[in-house]
Amino acid sequence: MSILLATKQYLKQLNITINEKYLRKKLLSHPNYPSLVSLTDFLVEHDMEYTAVVGDKNDLNNIPFPFLY
Repeated sequence: MSILLATKQYLKQLNITINEKYLRKKLLSHPNYPSLVSLTDFLVEHDMEYTAVVGDKNDLNNIPFPFLY
């Protein structure tokens, strides 16, 4: 799944509405696109909190929804 699509779905789960063209422009123009850094920088720029965790698929039940993996 692309970072763009994952970000759109993640924001939708959080009930955050954002212009798709704006989101696309911000992510695609990021110097580290398509890395997760482009996503986290976007979230920081828009004052959205996030937490990065390390684990495996067995840990997914312990991570609060919504999350990206």
